[in-house]
Amino acid sequence: MSPLEIEGKTLVCGTVNVPEDHAMPEGRRMDLKFAVYKSRSLVPAADAVVHLHGGSGGGIVDAVRSAGRRT
Repeated sequence: MSPLEIEGKTLVCGTVNVPEDHAMPEGRRMDLKFAVYKSRSLVPAADAVVHLHGGSGGGIVDAVRSAGRRT
């Protein structure tokens, strides 16, 4: 996490538990982790940026850490 991010203020992290197959809601379930970076703009855009990462073995957390950094 960037030193500029403060969990609960500029960043919200969590987990949601969902069915692996929505056609079988009582079947196997899995945890989906998420991070929401709040805009620092005085006039934020109405549309959110959503990054979906797929595949096993690829960690997204390290990539997301740098996503909100200004260069």
